[in-house]
Amino acid sequence: MGARGAAVTIGVYFDQDMSRLVARLLDEQLADGGWNCEAENGSIRSSFHTTINVLEGLLAHERATGGSPESIAVRRRGEEYLLERQLLRRKSTGDLINPALLRSKQQPDGTWLLENTRPGRVPFSLEHGDGRPSRWNTLRALRVLRCYEKAACTGSENGPDVAQ
Repeated sequence: MGARGAAVTIGVYFDQDMSRLVARLLDEQLADGGWNCEAENGSIRSSFHTTINVLEGLLAHERATGGSPESIAVRRRGEEYLLERQLLRRKSTGDLINPALLRSKQQPDGTWLLENTRPGRVPFSLEHGDGRPSRWNTLRALRVLRCYEKAACTGSENGPDVAQ
């Protein structure tokens, strides 16, 4: 499902009609408001990663076409799923989803690697391949950590409450 969300984003970028795939995503929203690629195998809890990919696709489609009242409502419900969890916490306990995930992937030289690239034709490469330092992943990771540390230091109620 996350891949379908990414496909919508890419299709919209290349000015393709993605309305059938968008309709499918609208039907696949789970009861908690998000999406999970494992729903086909019986999962009933949404995944942050899949939900974010689907929301990016729905928003891209909405910006390109104006969306429909249904697609806008479904997208907003998906956004609420993430916001209820403060973008990084379990709904049941309030605990961080995985507090060590981002830092554990940082390399000794301070970079993050490119990983999990999709197979297939790449019109132009922005990186040097899986397992090599990634400028974009490093930039994103440093931004997230800077924001996280700022919230931890200021004791923000809406930010993380544990320093790492």
